[in-house]
Amino acid sequence: MGANPNIDYNIAEIWDPNREDDPREIFEKSSSKIIMDSIYNKHCHYIDWKLEPNMDLFGVNCAVDIIKEHKQDLMLIYLATLDYTRHNYGLFNDEVNKALKMNNEWLGCIIQATKDAGTYKILIL
Repeated sequence: MGANPNIDYNIAEIWDPNREDDPREIFEKSSSKIIMDSIYNKHCHYIDWKLEPNMDLFGVNCAVDIIKEHKQDLMLIYLATLDYTRHNYGLFNDEVNKALKMNNEWLGCIIQATKDAGTYKILIL
């Protein structure tokens, strides 16, 4: 049984080994057309394939635009910089602290986008 998710705005996480490849061509194969037509071009300059934090910068900036422009019900985002940093430098060190600080700043940008879009809500369970 195949899955048929109702996904309106998708930007694929792509880790292509060839830096010479055109990112747009690869992203178009697995990302939503509406994103490719409106948001991708604004932020594709961040893409530098497997290098972090560049891919996360691309993802966060796209996420902020999607939130502000489309006010979707749910967004999932994977930020790889912390994982990438821990694999390269270990668990507890200055590089990891820098990556945590970047993640905190990016989360702040995403939260601010929800406030700007009028969709920010605090849920207390």
